[in-house]
Amino acid sequence: MNKTHAALKLLKDLNTQKKSVQEQLEHGIISYVDATNELNMITSKERKIKKQLVLEVHITEDGIPRKLKYLEAKDLWQTIMPDKSRLTAKTEELLIDKLFDWYHLKIQSVTIKDIFDVALSLKERTENVNPDTINQNQYAYNRCITKDFGERNITTVTKDDLKEYTQSLVHRLDLTTKAFLEYKGVLNLIFEYAKDHDIISQNPVEAIHNSTYLKSCRQPSSQADDLILSEKEIESVIATVKKRMKQARYNGYFINGYAILLSIETGMRVAELCSLKWTDVKDNVLHIHSQQLNHKHKGGKEYYYANWTKDEKGISKGGRKFPLTNTIRDILNELKELQEKMGICSEYVFCHPNGDIVNIGLHFFLKDV
Repeated sequence: MNKTHAALKLLKDLNTQKKSVQEQLEHGIISYVDATNELNMITSKERKIKKQLVLEVHITEDGIPRKLKYLEAKDLWQTIMPDKSRLTAKTEELLIDKLFDWYHLKIQSVTIKDIFDVALSLKERTENVNPDTINQNQYAYNRCITKDFGERNITTVTKDDLKEYTQSLVHRLDLTTKAFLEYKGVLNLIFEYAKDHDIISQNPVEAIHNSTYLKSCRQPSSQADDLILSEKEIESVIATVKKRMKQARYNGYFINGYAILLSIETGMRVAELCSLKWTDVKDNVLHIHSQQLNHKHKGGKEYYYANWTKDEKGISKGGRKFPLTNTIRDILNELKELQEKMGICSEYVFCHPNGDIVNIGLHFFLKDV
């Protein structure tokens, strides 16, 4: 942690201490005299730190400190700003406060990591993104941005710095195409935020052309044809599902099997299957307009219903309607009759015997068969 960062952290801690003393005074825990003495001591420390920080940046182009002058005739404190204007205040302390606010962007910690943390937090609060996207951004940062590079002052990072770092990263981690694009997304998030907030004047990421580095990335071994099941393979999956439906360990209720069968017929995603309700099954169509998402926290994962599909990206546009074929109708009718026979009641099509919704954490696709 550099000196500036440490000083800013101390200012934050002193502010917390000040609030604590004020709360203690309000609740009668500390006397007025003791509180006043404590607050005066904290304020004195704050002024000293602020003045130190201001004087480090309030300098000329030649690095000469700009003077803070007391004008006796006007009873004002004054200093000349970089834009040649004059800044004045009634006391030296007030002038320091004004300078601190004016130089805030230069004084605040502007390491790559700090900007990433702020930019990611802003994205999470304002862009209505899937929590998984935020987690993926964090994972990509942790994987691709080294500690040393993350501590670099973002205002000193040049195009050549980024090119050299990127070239080294691609070879050091043997990145796949997908991993490289995720890394590039993190760079865009960091440097676009810095430029939008006038921390930097130019965005060096514009010099990182994907084509230059993708040719050095490791390509996935699987080909498109390997990801598509043949008719014979699909028949094998269906046969395996039907066989498992009769196995004793499932007690006559292999719910994952029904999900797999419906997915084969409709191409529905796992998250869409988990959120499918019986009210979405119409006379002639299947209304696919929702998905199940999850939010990670320290205690684990919390699953929730979202009234939009992945393609709609957070804003419902009515979803899509899939024709209810005879095969699809047979699958759903068989499942409904089975649930009624076993006394299973739920608004969701795919649920556990106790009626609880099946969640995407079970990953109930082909790995189940």
